[in-house]
Amino acid sequence: MKGKKGTHVEVVLSFVLFVGAIFFIFLAFEKDIFVRQTPSSFISFKENLKKEISENLTSITINVPTQSSQSCIILSNFISSFNNLGNKIIARDSSQKIDVDVQGNNLVLNSNGGRNFFIYSSPAFEEESSSLTNCEEASYSIAQVKKQKFYFESKILNLSSEHENSYEQLKEKLKIPKNQNFGFSFVYSNNTVVSTKENLLEVNVYAEEEPLIFITKDGEVQIGKLIFRMW
Repeated sequence: MKGKKGTHVEVVLSFVLFVGAIFFIFLAFEKDIFVRQTPSSFISFKENLKKEISENLTSITINVPTQSSQSCIILSNFISSFNNLGNKIIARDSSQKIDVDVQGNNLVLNSNGGRNFFIYSSPAFEEESSSLTNCEEASYSIAQVKKQKFYFESKILNLSSEHENSYEQLKEKLKIPKNQNFGFSFVYSNNTVVSTKENLLEVNVYAEEEPLIFITKDGEVQIGKLIFRMW
């Protein structure tokens, strides 16, 4: 009897150890398991949406060595110095957006006596037009030129409008499967939220959020986040 009892205890103990081992293995690989379970359609949706809200940005830093006596300066042949710069340009000084105008090959700035300026060009911007007069030609040097890909506030807001007004076309553009639906939210650093309008009738909603560095309509770099939803 003692032998049988001992054998039974050993069997139970072995079973407990086996179940425990399986449990710890599950915990160790739990993260990988969930990553593998992320729907491929959701991953595709995220990547396609991020492509839609991104665009090239050319950033140019210029220095004006001598302070102008006029509040408006002309940078001669600035536009022709760069290929495909275009007319969609935003200008900033060290603290704020300033008026800018493209006049032929020249760039005209409301300098306010400043000497350092930041010029941003991107297809994502609206075309700027200002009536700047009594401007003085100024010598300038180009300190830095960068070309990068960024997310843009304007493109995010446009996509939100598309979701509301042309949902099926946008769904096709983002390659969302016909039997699935989607939405997203854009959260500014001050917690202001722009969200697509949707009726979440489904219980199983797959959602993720990602931090986002984006360019505002005024050419500022800010941090926010995107929340993706699919059901």
